[in-house]
Amino acid sequence: MTKQEERGRLLTLVVACGLLLPNLLFVVVRLLGNDPWSSGYMMFPLAINVAISWCLFRGYNWARWYVVITTPIACAYLVVKVMSQQGVSGLVVISPFIVLYGALVMTLWRSSSVSAYFERETPERKTMLSLKD
Repeated sequence: MTKQEERGRLLTLVVACGLLLPNLLFVVVRLLGNDPWSSGYMMFPLAINVAISWCLFRGYNWARWYVVITTPIACAYLVVKVMSQQGVSGLVVISPFIVLYGALVMTLWRSSSVSAYFERETPERKTMLSLKD
């Protein structure tokens, strides 16, 4: 692996962790809160994020484009939902997460190191999903 590919792998690991961090924090806050059983519905989206982050770190190009396409859509939905329910005060609370997700998407989309990491040829990456690598 070249130096640029190693840097791309590190950046991809940071992006994968950045995608998981808000969901993990939300589940922990809900578990420590007044009604810990209400966090059960968050386990399914958390499991999906863990799987996508793992595939992203393993270098599957489809996972990269899935994150690049769906994250802005999810952020736009979140902004509309929060603005309709809580107004500007709710937007102030979620704005750090929106900025974080925007930075993660731009890193995946525009970084030459990340591109070099995802363009690296391995036989396992030619399949949809491989547990060998």
